[in-house]
Amino acid sequence: MSVRVTRAIRLLSQSSVDLEVLKGLTAAELNEVLAEVPRLRTTDAVQQLYSQRRSEEAEQRAVRTFLVRVWTALLALIGVALAGVKAWTQLRP
Repeated sequence: MSVRVTRAIRLLSQSSVDLEVLKGLTAAELNEVLAEVPRLRTTDAVQQLYSQRRSEEAEQRAVRTFLVRVWTALLALIGVALAGVKAWTQLRP
């Protein structure tokens, strides 16, 4: 369990419903908080925040994957073009 998760659990246990302590936690860290504090009044709010963060992170992964594929295709096209230019210059009389 990370320091950030431990701190969030401690603060949620001590104070009233203050979800400010959960800002910046990843979906995995929010899941750890949910596992540790099932009886707190904030469980529903934390669950909602967890679901939201999970979908945000999935969207970010999808964008990253798309960008990697675009760059890979672009680099492959550049490689093919360079190989074509090289072959053309070698075959030219």
